[in-house]
Amino acid sequence: MNTAAKPIPVIAHTNGLLGHANGMSCFDNRFYVVAGDNKVVALNCNSGKEEAVYTITPASLRLKAINYFYETNTALLLSIENGKMLLYKCTFGDTKKPSAVYLGTIENPGQPVSQDIFYHNKYGLFVGTCNANLAAQNVVTTKNTLLHYDLKKLSTKTSLYPDFGFVTNMPAKNAEGQVYNSFLGFSSFYV
Repeated sequence: MNTAAKPIPVIAHTNGLLGHANGMSCFDNRFYVVAGDNKVVALNCNSGKEEAVYTITPASLRLKAINYFYETNTALLLSIENGKMLLYKCTFGDTKKPSAVYLGTIENPGQPVSQDIFYHNKYGLFVGTCNANLAAQNVVTTKNTLLHYDLKKLSTKTSLYPDFGFVTNMPAKNAEGQVYNSFLGFSSFYV
């Protein structure tokens, strides 16, 4: 029996749209990836081939995350605009320029840098954030916050405040290998 690993096909996306790809979601047999600013790339789940590049309106969107919304071809989008985390809903269909509908503002996100979102129609919305990007200072980002938001509250207002959350403080080292904060554990908190 031959147990040697076989090479897998890797598809190069030379237009640079996929970038860092913090925001990813899979629905409708497509893998959707946030591709910077107001773009989302849809890849075929079976082949990895690019199926569509969507330019979402309004053009002011600075997308950071995407997650399936339990409606046909619909996703939640997290955008950072003027320092605020804004939540949108967008349906992906035949048009390559779908319009996003503003749902509300994520208040008290914990940390200033968005990482991703997760939504489940039974469990609600979770928003992951981390402390400021310290890469320019040769410091590893170590403080992460995961907060829960109840989207049902959007029926009466447009500002969402967290119901509960979790914070991690992990030890980290700078470029010289020096520990710059100690382990503080994993804690939950209520806001």
